Amino acid sequence: SYASLLDGLVDRLRPDVLHAASDHVNAAVALEVGRARGLPVAYEARTFFEDPWLARHGGEIARSTDAYRLLRQRHTEVLGAVDVVTTLGAAMREEIIARGADPARVFITPNAVPVDFLRPRDQANARARLGIEDALWIGSVATINDDEGLDTAIDAVARVRDGGVDARVLIVGDGPALPGLIARAARMEVPIVTPGRVPVDAVLDWYDVLDVFSL
Repeated sequence: SYASLLDGLVDRLRPDVLHAASDHVNAAVALEVGRARGLPVAYEARTFFEDPWLARHGGEIARSTDAYRLLRQRHTEVLGAVDVVTTLGAAMREEIIARGADPARVFITPNAVPVDFLRPRDQANARARLGIEDALWIGSVATINDDEGLDTAIDAVARVRDGGVDARVLIVGDGPALPGLIARAARMEVPIVTPGRVPVDAVLDWYDVLDVFSL
């Protein structure tokens, strides 16, 4: 069904290249349609998604499972089959080449941000606009999955608060791990603000509120 839908788009849009982004299913479908249509296929490997899967399914104990091995194998297959691979950094490029991709076809295209993100901004004004009290704010702007590690950020803030610092947590975004993080913060008596998903044009203000961005 996925390939049929993509084939219809090719009829309508008449592209010169098919550009798929992680995960391997997207690349496999692009390859199926691209090969049938004589179109080159570029694959944007933004992550080795089998490893986030690992983090969400028990960690290292799941590395020996058939599911993990199959995910890694399928990903490796498309990395070697597409015409061009782009990825985010040197370490990722080295991993892709180690899996058998032709080095001449693997290029680094780092993440970037709009220039406005780099201009000096006023934290106090951002906090006033959003109704955020002055404190040491630690958090993230993300899709909230278990592998983000934000539970560790909450634990760290609890320890900082035990030392007498008015530290608090701000998590902007939504996802399956958010309810558990809210409950964890409540158990540890850590103040937390979770506005959920926010409009793109409001994201900068939420970044500005943070003193420490947790990755």
